[in-house]
Amino acid sequence: MLELLITVTVLGLIAILGIPNIRNAMRRARLEGVAKETAVLSQRARLEAIKQNRQTMVLADIPGGEIRAFVDADEDRVQGAGEELLGRTPLPSRVQFRGATGSPPDSLPVDGFGGVGGPVFEPDGSVRSQGAIRFADN
Repeated sequence: MLELLITVTVLGLIAILGIPNIRNAMRRARLEGVAKETAVLSQRARLEAIKQNRQTMVLADIPGGEIRAFVDADEDRVQGAGEELLGRTPLPSRVQFRGATGSPPDSLPVDGFGGVGGPVFEPDGSVRSQGAIRFADN
């Protein structure tokens, strides 16, 4: 009986100590997942720009809570009617767009890209200007 009590106590301590690590791993997995999906969507947009010989864009839709890629046929950097949607990645629950660390709370989570909300790929596959999209887990 004493051995069983000691075993249960040790297992309880291991579980209590392991819970924070499991939470951190789940948080990291959510963030890595959305980052990888955004990278894949960006790569698809770049390849479609080359294939269709048209400008494409990956847009961080902050109010909609998603990343979208589309063929920007009229080159206005807005997905209009009739412009092909290449894919979309909704942000998982508890993941949101977030400004740079140390920046004001209302700062934009998208830096660079010429101020257009995401990368624009030219028909030759080059990106118009560099930047970053930031995510955080709350």
